[in-house]
Amino acid sequence: MRTHPHLIAGTNRIDTVLMQSQNNLVSKIGAEAINLIAVRDSKHGNLGIATKIEDGSERVLGATLHSVLMQLGVLSHPEALAAWENPIITNHAGLEVGQYQAAIELEFA
Repeated sequence: MRTHPHLIAGTNRIDTVLMQSQNNLVSKIGAEAINLIAVRDSKHGNLGIATKIEDGSERVLGATLHSVLMQLGVLSHPEALAAWENPIITNHAGLEVGQYQAAIELEFA
């Protein structure tokens, strides 16, 4: 997965970009908006992160992963994920009508 991340999901997908830009993790999106990430040697130790978007749509998965990984401080190149931070919502005419924002606050013990 680390050697050929583009073979995992294709190009311009968040899990591919994560693996191309971060040396310490692997990521895989599955069916129904499930994502699994393994992080090696973070400031919190080795981490396993499982994310599930309840309605099964991937439209907010990128913003969710961006928020969680930023809060955990595991992104060495956060600019690589800028496109997923607050994705734009467009209507059928292609006009911008809003954006998605993750409303997640992690608590650390």
